[in-house]
Amino acid sequence: MIYSIYGFGKVKTEASIGLTIRSIANADKVIYAQFLKDNSSGECGILKQLGADVWSTDTNGFRFSDEDKANCYKLLDRLLKHYPDVIIADEILVAYDLGFLTFKDIRSLVDNCNARGIDLCMTGRIISKDKRNNITSISDIVTNAYAVKHWFNTYCPDCKCEYEYYYKYCPKCGRELKESKPSKRGRDF
Repeated sequence: MIYSIYGFGKVKTEASIGLTIRSIANADKVIYAQFLKDNSSGECGILKQLGADVWSTDTNGFRFSDEDKANCYKLLDRLLKHYPDVIIADEILVAYDLGFLTFKDIRSLVDNCNARGIDLCMTGRIISKDKRNNITSISDIVTNAYAVKHWFNTYCPDCKCEYEYYYKYCPKCGRELKESKPSKRGRDF
C-alpha cells in the first residue's frame, strides 16, 4: 500500500507516527526515514524505543542546500537497499517539491516497495499542483491535509483576512501580508 499525506495543514508527520506505532504493534519491521530533518525531534527517541529503525538526512532544519540535496539521495539510496515491512518517508515530498529528488526517484521507491510488498507512507508539503498530481497517480491512498487555521498563516491587516503561509500578497487588496495573528503553538517539536 502506498500512502501519501501532503498539504499545508498539520497532521502529516503525526499520521505517519501513528502508522509507525500501529505497524510496530503488529510486529512489523519499520524504517522511519526523515528527509530534511536531523533525527532530533521528540518522536525519534520513542520510536527507537518501540523498535523502529530511525534514519535521517542529518540536516539542521530545512536549510535547502546542495549538501541537503546530496543527503536526500543518500537516504533514498539506503531505503532502496533495505526491505522492511513498512517505510515511512517523512518529508520526502518536500524534497521532491524542492527538486532535491525527481519524480523518477520517487517512482523508483514506490515501484521497489510495490514489488516487495512493502507499505510506504510519504509525507510533506507540495506547492506544485503538477507534482501533487504525480504523487496522487502513484499512490493508493492520498490525504490532503488542508489547514483551516494554522500558526504559519499570513494575515492582511487591511482586509482582516488570513491566508495560507505561502501567500505573500493579499489576493483582495494586493498589500504585502504580515505574519499571522498571534496563536498558540502545540506540541510541535
